[in-house]
Amino acid sequence: MTYGVHLIRVSAVAEPTTRSFSGTKLLALRHAAKMSRFELTRAINFIVGTQAILRYERNRNVPTLNVALRIADALQVDVEELTDAKS
Repeated sequence: MTYGVHLIRVSAVAEPTTRSFSGTKLLALRHAAKMSRFELTRAINFIVGTQAILRYERNRNVPTLNVALRIADALQVDVEELTDAKS
């Protein structure tokens, strides 16, 4: 008698999504928090300057993950709120 081995592949992974930084959302969240660019810069311990924040808000630059995490923390939001989800 021969016993065959059957492997079943189960995928619990959701469809991948691409997320990109949204300067528009950063601007809206900063305004909602009633913070100036300087206040946000100070809240993240000056790891970037006000000009960098301006470039992020205008989508001319993208912050590093470390900077994005600190910005989200300073604005008291989840870092995903700073992104645009695209499927």
